[in-house]
Amino acid sequence: FCTSRWGWRAAFYAFGAVTTLLFILFLVVYRDDPQKHRAVSRRELAVIEKDKTVEHLHRDGFVPYKEICTNRTILVVWLNSLVEINTGLLLLTYAPIYYSKVLGFSILETSYYSSFGAIFHAGIKMSVGFLSDSIGCFSERAKLIFFNTIAGGVAACTCAGIGFAPTRETGVLLLTLTSAIMAANAGGFFKCGALVSRQYAHFVLATMQMMKVAAHIIGPTMVTILTSSDGDAEGLSTEILLHCHLSSLVNFLFYPFATDRPAEFTKITKESRKREIEEEK
Repeated sequence: FCTSRWGWRAAFYAFGAVTTLLFILFLVVYRDDPQKHRAVSRRELAVIEKDKTVEHLHRDGFVPYKEICTNRTILVVWLNSLVEINTGLLLLTYAPIYYSKVLGFSILETSYYSSFGAIFHAGIKMSVGFLSDSIGCFSERAKLIFFNTIAGGVAACTCAGIGFAPTRETGVLLLTLTSAIMAANAGGFFKCGALVSRQYAHFVLATMQMMKVAAHIIGPTMVTILTSSDGDAEGLSTEILLHCHLSSLVNFLFYPFATDRPAEFTKITKESRKREIEEEK
């Protein structure tokens, strides 16, 4: 749009229209319970409900917030989420500025290169979900650590190289590769959070999504502090290296807490909490 007769404003109108249509489609199609969805067959429903407890299948809105928010594994999962989502959004948001102001690409070239990371990220995220469920030769914990290492550890290494890229093409390759492989977190801390929290996964995952809100505040604030202008290559390199160190740190912190076992708070139900209150009386 920016290089056509429509102008840059048309890009915002187009995205607004597409977002509105997708949101309407979501409202029409989405159901909070697979038992109530017309597109879910009995066979598929049986697979979804396999090995799940009665409390998991029949949710009553009760959530043990205190126990979840003080669970060490969940806290580590949330920390990984905050750091990696912040890093991912930083790369996607400031990739056009990096390509245009630092590497000197044209507007048209910048538009193409900026889309690569997001496209590959989406494809890898869907593939990782399938692979994580399909691979049976490794334990669930081993798979959690493996995919989280790719998303946090390996991505941190490729991300660190962005600021030292010898050529423009190498910079594009490293930034695209980093954005793409960070999608492996779908099989890492994202899946760990769901497995540990079981019937309360909706609260844990919703909190992780709220990290995106925090990332939209933290990212630009850090860029403002560490860079003097859009073309400040040294400042952007410092910003990127900082995120690399943080990603590596939270990735290593994930290892001792990674598990597929349900947490103790999954045993807490509305009825059990009522009994506890009555016994205390």
